[in-house]
Amino acid sequence: MLERAKALNDQKLVKKEIEIDAMSPDVLLNELKNKKLPTFGTAAERRDRLKKYHGIQTGSTPTAAAAAPEVIRRPAEYDPPAPRAAGKKPNSIVDRIEEMKQKREERRRKAEDEKRHKLEREAENAAVGRMGDVDFDLMIEKYRQGAKKMRPHLSPEVLKINVCVRKRPVFKKEQQNGEIDCVTVANPQVVVHDCKLKVDGLTKFLDNNEFEFDNVNHLRINSANRPFLTPRALRTSTTTLSSR
Repeated sequence: MLERAKALNDQKLVKKEIEIDAMSPDVLLNELKNKKLPTFGTAAERRDRLKKYHGIQTGSTPTAAAAAPEVIRRPAEYDPPAPRAAGKKPNSIVDRIEEMKQKREERRRKAEDEKRHKLEREAENAAVGRMGDVDFDLMIEKYRQGAKKMRPHLSPEVLKINVCVRKRPVFKKEQQNGEIDCVTVANPQVVVHDCKLKVDGLTKFLDNNEFEFDNVNHLRINSANRPFLTPRALRTSTTTLSSR
């Protein structure tokens, strides 16, 4: 009995989601006004807001939205159908319900994994005295995992003007005050991550600003990682870049 009631509820939610996805912008706006819901944001954000009102899980999380540029997804009914076994009726409402359930479960597992990862990072940061925003910290870490590899440094002997930039570490006092390491270095490029919120005031994202110099180094400079600092280069000025 409970399974039948759950199946009927899932079918009802699927029909409601299809109905919301098919709404025109004007109809969607009127529906939000009738439900006394906020009307700001993009069309996709308005649809998600109305779906949440009806109890339909959209699967959007703060950390996922900020990790990459926003992508407008098509409604589920326009996705190419998955291969079906011979003898099954195409476009069956039961198949579509099963497909929606699988996607919902995948979103839930992803959200649980992200939540667990966030809690682990919060405990790790608290143990070493870092008090910065964990969501932005994880987004910057994800960006660095896919960043370009560092290129070999140029010798200053072949350059008339050699612009060198060094990224300094974040001091412990700054970490205790909530500062995070928001500068990524991959010679000859420096990326400054501007941590921002969308118009809803909740969704976090990164605005990545890229800069390029002759030579770039990071953290502590020593004899092993400063091949571009020859006596001739040391007579010129070197800029130290703060991650604040």
